[in-house]
Amino acid sequence: MPRRPIVAQVEAGGAAHPPAGEAELRDALARWASGVAVLALRSDGAIHALTVTAFAGVSLRPPLVVVAVGEQTALAPLLLEGETFALSILAADQRRWAGIFADIYAVDLSGFAPGGDAILAGCIAALVCRVEATYAAGDHRLVVARVERLERGSASAPLIYFDRGYRSLEEAG
Repeated sequence: MPRRPIVAQVEAGGAAHPPAGEAELRDALARWASGVAVLALRSDGAIHALTVTAFAGVSLRPPLVVVAVGEQTALAPLLLEGETFALSILAADQRRWAGIFADIYAVDLSGFAPGGDAILAGCIAALVCRVEATYAAGDHRLVVARVERLERGSASAPLIYFDRGYRSLEEAG
């Protein structure tokens, strides 16, 4: 079946709308459901990890992903070109891990193996990536990374983030 081009239609007229404020934008973005992952890396023998929801595939050839990391996070300065990190895509029953690495609960690194890539046990998939480039984007940094290795985990349902909370697919509806 041939692909049809996407054609946008915009209706003209009406009063101009003022730009959205930060609170309104935050509220609108809360209505975008996304998967939840933990970005983690080992540096000087320590594991540094962060819960992320702004993560997407970019390209299959070459295999690239992008993740948005807040500039104010302790992890941001470690994501330099050539560094390796792991993205553990969380299952619905892994809310606790999402909370730990979003600074909601006390730090607990017991889900990581003592050596190797910083992949959380029990995740539904993991991508081991090498940073190719980073770009400043407001109060975040966009990290473009090449996927070097994949691990498939359990066939569990994913954890999602919707309306400012972690949910299962059943709870999002």
